[in-house]
Amino acid sequence: MESLAGELRAMIAKTAAMLEQASATYPTVSFRYCTAVEAMQRWQGIPNQAPPQLNVQETEPGPSVTLSITTDKAIFQAKPFVVVRDAYRRYSNVSSLCTPAGSNSWSIRLPTARANLAKIGIAVTDVYGNSATRLLHYLPDDFYLDNLDPQYSEPLGTWASTTNAAWGTDARVALLGSNGTAQVLWSLPISTSGQYSIAAQIPSLTNACTNVTFRLLAGESNICSVAFPTGLQPNQWNFLFSTFLDQGATNRLEMTAHSNDRQETYAVADVISIVPIVPCPGAPRMDRISITPLPQQILVQFEAEPGSKCSVERSTNLVANWTTLDVLAVPLTGLLEYEDHNPPEGAAYYRVTRISQLP
Repeated sequence: MESLAGELRAMIAKTAAMLEQASATYPTVSFRYCTAVEAMQRWQGIPNQAPPQLNVQETEPGPSVTLSITTDKAIFQAKPFVVVRDAYRRYSNVSSLCTPAGSNSWSIRLPTARANLAKIGIAVTDVYGNSATRLLHYLPDDFYLDNLDPQYSEPLGTWASTTNAAWGTDARVALLGSNGTAQVLWSLPISTSGQYSIAAQIPSLTNACTNVTFRLLAGESNICSVAFPTGLQPNQWNFLFSTFLDQGATNRLEMTAHSNDRQETYAVADVISIVPIVPCPGAPRMDRISITPLPQQILVQFEAEPGSKCSVERSTNLVANWTTLDVLAVPLTGLLEYEDHNPPEGAAYYRVTRISQLP
């Protein structure tokens, strides 16, 4: 993420340098910084207009969701842009399902059941380039707490910033001497009680501490804990816990790094993620496989503990000649999905084997 931000800054600086050079070469030409929409409006001589008023309402209660979408003016698109995200973090563009329901009015029946919905995004643009958006939430959003967020604190150790970050603009490091200890704490602002998956990510660092423990606290009670005796894997989400969190409790995540040898090491802290988990009807039960034939591929689904690694395998005779198609980590949502885009002709058998457990 930091590398992408650096590339964007470099592109902006390069563009600015080119404009400055053009301005010096042609001093009688006026230059103006503006957005793409503003530039097009000025070029066409169109006065700016107020953005469209977008109104979205549910029209039918029940297990399915039907939306009525209206605007106060004509829009540039043939239909509103509608995207659905389900409880397993899958996004679907369902704009084509919008049907006209009158002047500047549409109706859409979503293919995703209400119980599976996480959020819906609707966007429209008028003929002048002005846009309007709406977000409908059915589950709490995923949220991420960085070391710069106010929920982060450092109760133990001498910490310093480093620009070597896995998330955002910096991370925090603390030098540990022999038998040294450092600790950080994140308070978790849970607004809705429910099941959540929690993970942590750190950047790659030379001599990073290899003895790290996380504890999840509710008030003074230790809900669960996990140890990483070989340290966290850098630049990837390290699954910590999947547990119920009560919005009425004072929930905190504590990370403790300990150096138990004479070599100097560094404790590293950067970002954690908190992802709501909602069991979806139709998904396989824990450690059960689901196989769905699709027009061009076979969809294999496997529900397991987030963070565990699984081998997806295929055979044409069931008892022998199993081929490993891929080795994947179960995501934070707990549902591993694999699409076999080259299934063999005729029958094929699939299995998923857990090859590593949580630390």
